[in-house]
Amino acid sequence: MAVDGGANYFKLQHYSTKDLYSYHMVEWRDRMKKKEVSDDFILEVYKYCLKKDIEFVLTPHTESALDVIKKINPPFIKIGSGELGNFPFLDKIKLLDKHIVISTGMHDKEDISRLVENFANYKPGITLLHCTTSYPTPTHSRNLKAITTLKAEYPSIRIGYSDHTDSFTSSIIAVALGAEIIEKHISLDFNIKNAQDWKVSCGPNNFKEYCQVLAESYESISNGALLVQQAENQSMDWAIKRSIAVKDIQIGETLNYSLFTANRCNEGIPISKVNKYIGKVIKSTVQAGDPICESYF
Repeated sequence: MAVDGGANYFKLQHYSTKDLYSYHMVEWRDRMKKKEVSDDFILEVYKYCLKKDIEFVLTPHTESALDVIKKINPPFIKIGSGELGNFPFLDKIKLLDKHIVISTGMHDKEDISRLVENFANYKPGITLLHCTTSYPTPTHSRNLKAITTLKAEYPSIRIGYSDHTDSFTSSIIAVALGAEIIEKHISLDFNIKNAQDWKVSCGPNNFKEYCQVLAESYESISNGALLVQQAENQSMDWAIKRSIAVKDIQIGETLNYSLFTANRCNEGIPISKVNKYIGKVIKSTVQAGDPICESYF
C-alpha cells in the first residue's frame, strides 16, 4: 500500500513488550504482545522494501530494536513522542550516528527546548514533528500553528508533522504552514478491538489519494517568488488590456492619452507599460481600432 500510494518511506515500530510496559500495565501488555514482531520479520520487511525501491525506517521503542537498526542501516531513525525526557535512551540512539526524526506529542515548550539542547552538537541532526498524541485528535487540539512557532524558534531544524487525525485536512494545512515531512498511519484492518491506530489511519481505499493530495499541496506552495508564472503566459493574450487607437494616428504625432483606450488584445503596448511611451513621437500610421505597438516608436 505504501509503495502503490507513492510514499517516500515505510516505517514500522519495533519493541519487546516486557521491556516496554511495566507489569502493572496488564491490559496494555496483553494488547501489545499480540502486535510484537521478531527481528527476522523486520529484516524480511526491509528486504521487501529494497525490492520495491522504498526506504525502510524503524521506530525503536526499546533497546532491543537497536541491533536490528544497525542491520537495516535506515536513512534516519524515528523516535515516538513517548520518549519524552528519556535522554539515556536517546543518547544510545545517538551512538547509531543517524539523522533522528522526533515527534513532540505531550511535549510543552520547556520539554522541546531541553530536547533540542540535548541534540545541540549532534552532527547528523534532528527533525521535529509537531504532534498531538490523541487518537483521533479532535479539531480543537490539533494546534497546527505550532508548526509555525517551531520553524521560527528553531530555524536551523527541519520541522514536520505527525498526523493523528481522521482526515486529510490537517496534513494539507501542515504542508501549507511549512512542514517538510508528514507521517501518517496506514492500515489494512479497521474496527479492531483494543487498538487505536486504525482510527487515524489511511487504508487501501484512500492512501493513494492522500499522497496525491499532499504532493499537489507541496507543488502548489512553490517558492513564493513574486513572478509571472509560466502557466499565465497564454492568458496574457486574452486577459491583458493593451493600447488601442481610438482614431487614426499619423506619423509624427506625439502619443497622449486622448489617442488610445484600453482593450483586451493580443497585440499592442500593455496598459501597465504605456506611460514610458507617453510624449514620444509615433513613427508609423495607426488606424482607429488597431493596437499601438512598441515597434512604432
